[in-house]
Formats: sequence, C-alpha cells, structure tokens
Amino acid sequence: MSNLAPTAPIPQVRKLKLGAMPAPDVDKIDKTIETYSERKDTPYMTKPSEQRAASETAAPAPAAAPLAKDNVTTIKHRPKKTAAETKRVSHDFPLYLIKELRMAAAQSGKTQKFLILNALKAGGFTVHDADLEEDGRRGQ
Repeated sequence: MSNLAPTAPIPQVRKLKLGAMPAPDVDKIDKTIETYSERKDTPYMTKPSEQRAASETAAPAPAAAPLAKDNVTTIKHRPKKTAAETKRVSHDFPLYLIKELRMAAAQSGKTQKFLILNALKAGGFTVHDADLEEDGRRGQ
C-alpha cells in the first residue's frame, strides 16, 4: 500500500485548433525586419529570388555540385559610417555625475559616449555627425 496522500484530479487541457491560426505573412515580416535593420544600421538576411528558388526546386542539382552563390541566403552588411580615428581617454569625475550620466543614458537608450559628445557639440566643440552614434553596440 502507498503512503502517498490522494491527489486532486488532473484538469482537462483544451486542445488548440491549429487551423484557426492564419498563416503568417512572411513578406510583411521580412519587410519589417529589413526596415528595423536599416533604422538600427544592423546587418540583415536576404533570401534568394523567387524565380531562382522555383527553378532550383524544379530541377534539383546533383548532391556533389556546389550551390550557386545567388541561391544561398546571405547577410547584407551596410557600409559603416566613416567615423574619425579614436583614442581612449580616462578622466576622474565626481561619483554623483557618473551616476547621473548612467541614469540619463539608461533612460534615453543612448550611450554615455553619445551624451558626452552631444554635450561637447552643444558647448561649441567640433564633433562630426558620423561620430555621434546613439548606440555604439550596433553595426559591429
């Protein structure tokens, strides 16, 4: 005999009707990804053209034959903005200023470097637009 206490009955789980879900609009999703990538200046994937994909499915290539470069999904890299050569500089700032800078960067979604360069530009220093990256992690 078991020492386990009786358990409550297991509730019935509703089954999903898969036919009720519409098929995703792949072209719309691809366009959304491409638009986002262009806005954030990140690489994005491209698919082979529909005509080439259809011709490849109609007459499959031999297994040993290499794929044509046009028929492979590729990643497009956008040309990087030409920023000036940089040099690392280290300065000591009051702790309250560092905290304020970190908070401002977190709230605005921009980097601390961007905020500092933007303030220097507003103060009359020469800062080129190519050096003002809102998010320096992008495009790497």
